[in-house]
Amino acid sequence: MTLPSGTDARPGRRGTNDHGWPWYAPRLAIALFVLALAGLLWVLHRQEVEEKHAAVIRDILWVEQNVRFGLARDVEQLGQLGEDASALARRQVELRMEYLLQNSPGLLQVAVLDESGAVRASALPVTPEAARRWGDVSSRALRELARSSGNAAYGSPYRSEQEHRLDVFVPCYRAGRPAGTVVGVYGLGTMLAAQVPWWLAEKHLVTLRDA
Repeated sequence: MTLPSGTDARPGRRGTNDHGWPWYAPRLAIALFVLALAGLLWVLHRQEVEEKHAAVIRDILWVEQNVRFGLARDVEQLGQLGEDASALARRQVELRMEYLLQNSPGLLQVAVLDESGAVRASALPVTPEAARRWGDVSSRALRELARSSGNAAYGSPYRSEQEHRLDVFVPCYRAGRPAGTVVGVYGLGTMLAAQVPWWLAEKHLVTLRDA
């Protein structure tokens, strides 16, 4: 039998790109699996990041609370020392100061000042630099603030002997009347070294910021 010229005797075929659902289904399933796996990994990563962030916040809040508690305890003891100083012998006052230095992390010096800012007693010899600092305008303003408010007044951090330090002025009263102030000198680096546990210091760089 003779076919007309140009006629193809083979059965008709679909185009090479005209595939049916059985061809697409497994490929679509693989693509969806890959997308689902990528989404799961992203969710797990976000959870890990959020958990680490929450852990950092908990650690910092713990350190902050610890430092605040230590300072509040010291302020109370410094105020009590100032109230008792006039009724105690000088050596007894010095022994109380030495006890505070030994049991208060970061506390480097304690001094009892009269209302003019002159040193009445101190745990350690007072350096000329400290005497000038406690008598300058800013310290007088802090002493006045502590006296008028009845609360401790904190000075600005300053550099001394390779470490930043902080003066805390605590008002003291005798028979309900102002009787000078007690100043505590803190070494900030020493305080952090004593207050921050080693396991926390290994994970985070902890610093104090002047607000």
